[in-house]
Amino acid sequence: MNLTEHDRGRIDSFFEAVRPMLSGYNYSTFSYVAFKQDEKFVIAQARLSLAAAPGMKSGCFESQRVIAGFCYLNDQKLSAEDTVKQLLSGSLKIDNRQLTFPPQNSGNYSTSCNLFHLNANEAPQRNKQLLIFGAERRDQNGPPNVEWELRAAQKPFDSLQDLCLEYAIPVPAGSYITAEIIAFSTLLIGGDSVVRGTTAKLILYLAKGLQPENASLGYILFDKGKIFRRDTLSGGNFKWNDADISQRGEFEIEVPAGSVLHCFATFAGETQHHAWVIDPSTVQNPLRAAHQTFDTNLQALQEILTNQGGKGQNARELETAVGWVLWMLGFAVTHLGGTKRTEDAPDIVASTAQGHLVVIECTTGLLKGDNKLPKLVERAQRIRQSLTASGNSHVRVLPVIITTRTREEVKPDIEQATKSGVLVATREGFAELINRTNLLPNSDWLYVQAENELKKLQTPSPFAPHF
Repeated sequence: MNLTEHDRGRIDSFFEAVRPMLSGYNYSTFSYVAFKQDEKFVIAQARLSLAAAPGMKSGCFESQRVIAGFCYLNDQKLSAEDTVKQLLSGSLKIDNRQLTFPPQNSGNYSTSCNLFHLNANEAPQRNKQLLIFGAERRDQNGPPNVEWELRAAQKPFDSLQDLCLEYAIPVPAGSYITAEIIAFSTLLIGGDSVVRGTTAKLILYLAKGLQPENASLGYILFDKGKIFRRDTLSGGNFKWNDADISQRGEFEIEVPAGSVLHCFATFAGETQHHAWVIDPSTVQNPLRAAHQTFDTNLQALQEILTNQGGKGQNARELETAVGWVLWMLGFAVTHLGGTKRTEDAPDIVASTAQGHLVVIECTTGLLKGDNKLPKLVERAQRIRQSLTASGNSHVRVLPVIITTRTREEVKPDIEQATKSGVLVATREGFAELINRTNLLPNSDWLYVQAENELKKLQTPSPFAPHF
């Protein structure tokens, strides 16, 4: 392997971290897109997914200068570690195709490892990611006029992005050809977990091939907004049965009527998933109960927050939805951005029960679009000056920018926002905020948590991992 000792250590760390779950990855896949260069097909982007559940069907594509494919490792008689070894040898044979994965000019491959990789689809799961970087890209967007070649294929595609979407491949990006290895969760809290009356039925789904005795479910039980109990249930106490592609475990506990549980699924000492379990017939939070009178199960709210549309009406709807969530969380909200008469104001100003202020800009795009970030900093400062002039300098002000983009998409802008004293909220956090509306409102507690998060980002621990 052409690796420095440091990069070899990252690969070893990744596989050591996933080793307790390896026997549960029964549906691991490899997907790729490659471009023809000097009579060889060179990988532009590849993804090795370690998965406990099946995805799409295997398939492949080929045109004169582009090939792509999606296949299951079991069908290729390959393990995850064998696949990585072949990639690091510079060549991988898969689907009877010889793919080239050349190293960088130094003759080595470089790596990045993230053992706390968040799921891009907002599911509260902890995944693990390893990136291997090869040679510099020669064709960032594919060969010249690649779109016209793809459109002329027997199985036509409109663009390279369209092709990548079909075969579950990240669109080629960055300066180097890249192979991503991502390990998904093997233990999940079932969506069929529920509180009914004074009984909580807790469900776990575990990948086949893994031992239930190594699983556990921790929980925090809330009753009338206060913590009533904290406990952990051993997987050995659950009743387990086969459930198609997984093992289903069930356990019942007695709880106060109308309780809310925040549950944590752990395997081999590592939490892999967390979820809230509620009684759908009762709501502890009266503000959520009032809102749900006209928005059943918060369906309209969730549709708006998951809409990644562009400017205009979608952005205005985002502001409205954010205001709804903040109100249910106990904030007093004024939506200044709802009219052109106050277009020089922030989109939203929200007050905690004790009077501290959150100044908010909402966007469906990047943070620097339309000068959102500098405008927010300036508007927050004007509010601070107004508070001081009116004898209210004790009131704290926290500027926040909320975007429907993922953290990865706005990553280049987050550092500048943090330096400017702005907290960034991305779409990964929306589900957690909505879940929080199940509890009695506590806006001041949430405000302190947000302040602490910003401080942590501004002064990272010297012991934090560097990837």
